[in-house]
Amino acid sequence: MDLSLRLSIPVTISILGVVLPWLNNKHQNQFAENNKKDSVLREYIRDMQGILLKKEVAEEVTVIGSEENSLARALAVTALVQLRGERQERRDLLFQFLRESNLPILGGNEMHQGTNLSFADLRQTNLKSTGLRGTDIRKADLSGAYLHEADLRGANLSGADLSGADLYEVKWDQKTKWPDKSAFEGARNIPRKLKKQLGLD
Repeated sequence: MDLSLRLSIPVTISILGVVLPWLNNKHQNQFAENNKKDSVLREYIRDMQGILLKKEVAEEVTVIGSEENSLARALAVTALVQLRGERQERRDLLFQFLRESNLPILGGNEMHQGTNLSFADLRQTNLKSTGLRGTDIRKADLSGAYLHEADLRGANLSGADLSGADLYEVKWDQKTKWPDKSAFEGARNIPRKLKKQLGLD
């Protein structure tokens, strides 16, 4: 296993130890519905913690296409579905975990397709440096999303809403499928080469 990924496992576990208590205390005085939504994140983090505390299983999570990696993907997608329609704060926490864990949970590679995030509610979500290579993001709501340095190589964004999104130094390639020009209304920091490619000049 790659050294950086091996080192990321204990770091990820420490992140879980910080985020979980935060969730337990953050909204303790709010309505039951908010607590229910917070419980989605708590359960996701506990499930991931249970996986990563088992050394052999944790190492397999880093292998794209493995059963353990597929399980981690399923847990992430399930949490995102349950958080649909919620303010981005909760989604930001989930993606912060994915980003800082340095685990290839959403993105794919040359052999395996990325996660299916079609129709996902990612409005105003912080996706900075998130690995979304080869993911299916068709018709996802990415309006106002923060996509700084996000890896969209090979991703399918057909029909996605990128209005108001920030695309500073986003990564893409010839296999990336973009939505129509109208989807970029109000989008910021679109790379010059991408503008030229899509005729957005």
